[in-house]
Amino acid sequence: MMDKRKLAAAVIVMGGAYYYWQQQQQSAEANTNDASGSDTANDASSNASPWAEISALFTFDQPQPQMLNVDDEQTNVLQDTVNSLRNIVTGNNIAEVIEAGTGYLKVRRPDGSVVVLRGSRNWRNNNPGNIEAGNYAISQGAIGSDGRFAVFPNYDLGRRAKEKLIFEGNSYRNLTLADAIARYAPPGENNTSWYQKIVLAAVGGANKVMSAFTSTERDKIMTAMEKVEGFKPGTVTQVG
Repeated sequence: MMDKRKLAAAVIVMGGAYYYWQQQQQSAEANTNDASGSDTANDASSNASPWAEISALFTFDQPQPQMLNVDDEQTNVLQDTVNSLRNIVTGNNIAEVIEAGTGYLKVRRPDGSVVVLRGSRNWRNNNPGNIEAGNYAISQGAIGSDGRFAVFPNYDLGRRAKEKLIFEGNSYRNLTLADAIARYAPPGENNTSWYQKIVLAAVGGANKVMSAFTSTERDKIMTAMEKVEGFKPGTVTQVG
């Protein structure tokens, strides 16, 4: 079952797609009314709703949706929406990093398909903590990098790697939360005081040593840090 964050993201994506589709259909209807001798079969085809395609994503024993039966421009936009929604529902699973560049990551899925991910860097990389590529990341299951930060095969592994680092790692476990944030996000590259304020507020200001936090508190800290780090789902475009 989807957690609340995934469900909220899915609703936002569907709402945006629906608004776009409505605008395009209104425009198409206006053009049809102005034209003469239009083909009835083509009209019926152009008015086909993409929502059957999108709703199919929530029934996992149904076939994957095909390209939408609308004009080329709408097809590209709405197909990207379907791909992005599928990514929210099923997870951003990565088998191989093919190419990385500014603002995008080209990857191969476990099913062999190739997609381009555009969104926040830590979302593209399944790395909510922006853990740098290296031996630690590899030991936690990282499968590549984007040139600096590690890429994990799924979100859960990336989040678990960060949790283990800051709550159990020797460099953090005996630090207070405020000191751990200062170490994790030093002032030279971050607004550390603001970062500390946001994360401490998530646990009611409890500035305990990291190893003393409960599992519920850990989850709140992780989620707050994720927001500060700018984790935000983006778009998925299938290219192969």
